[in-house]
Amino acid sequence: MKLKNLIFVTLILVSCGGNNNSNQKSFTPKDRTTVEMSESERRAAIEAKKAEKGVDLGVALASNDVKLSVMPPFPKGDITEAISERIAVKLLHLTTANGIGGLNNVPGFALCASMDEVDKKLTSTAPQKMVTKYSISYSVRNLATDDVYASYEQEVTGVGGSWEEATRNAVNEIENNVHIQKMLSTASEKIITWYNENLGTFKKQVSTALGTNDYAYALALINSVPEKAVAAFEYATSIHDGVIAKFKMQNASKELVAMKQAILASENTLSPEVYAHLSLIPTDAPEYKEALALSTEYENKINQQREKDEMQKISAEERKHQLEMAQLESERMMVQYQSDAVSEEIQKLERELEYERKGFWGSLGSRVINLVDSF
Repeated sequence: MKLKNLIFVTLILVSCGGNNNSNQKSFTPKDRTTVEMSESERRAAIEAKKAEKGVDLGVALASNDVKLSVMPPFPKGDITEAISERIAVKLLHLTTANGIGGLNNVPGFALCASMDEVDKKLTSTAPQKMVTKYSISYSVRNLATDDVYASYEQEVTGVGGSWEEATRNAVNEIENNVHIQKMLSTASEKIITWYNENLGTFKKQVSTALGTNDYAYALALINSVPEKAVAAFEYATSIHDGVIAKFKMQNASKELVAMKQAILASENTLSPEVYAHLSLIPTDAPEYKEALALSTEYENKINQQREKDEMQKISAEERKHQLEMAQLESERMMVQYQSDAVSEEIQKLERELEYERKGFWGSLGSRVINLVDSF
């Protein structure tokens, strides 16, 4: 693969909506204070949680059609790491706005962007400003073969008090338009055709992952198949539950450790993360009995603290609300696991990359889980 000017971003986001609200909150609730909620208020809270990050969860997480990862430009010059990450968010908005799923847990195909500086100058009037113009090349690629399925170029201009600010403002001009829509539509058709014509290759990719017990990568492969690629989709659907079960069993001990850490971090308040980790431990796993006991002890301590504070104990309705919120969190965790596996696999393909690029690539995933919060 020859994407030397591109870098894969393991961008993990879970929510819906389509705005760029700079005051968005992170997925993990900052205020864990328990309040009594009516049924309508509880439903509204769940919808608000889904809407926090400006990406349509229904499209990005549950789409049965084409899915893509995103690959922004590698940081260089005035394109800083923060700006590259910002472009990744912009690309994700472009995909979800056009009905394309994927939260960078897609191993086969990606919407890529590269930026080349076209012009750079200072304004002639005071106060002097920096003006920079870039040419952005978008392309949808098959990551294994480097085939380009569709592409589009546009120019963006930014003005600022520094070159970096000017570049950042130029990036703000990246918006959905008819040309991007056409590019993504054309690429989607070609991706479906690939699955239809390469069913044997796809099955071999999955069986290779399963043969090495790389269940997270196998899940990423089978979750990426468009429903319109009928034969591949039927195959993926037929093995999905079995792969999920193997992944959860393999990961049970890690989830137990993570659950213990979430309990400590909760400070005697209810946390969806605790229940999310519990839900990812199979009931027939050796770790489940201990996890269930921890859950009971966790709730008992919370009730004891509430009794001291003269507060109402955990109600059935409150527990139901926490479990529904935990479902969203567990979905985010599963995407995280798949995205990490995809990143590792693509790094193997990109052996020619310089060490610093591999370092940027390998560490970016953990930094961008809540990246959209800052935009």
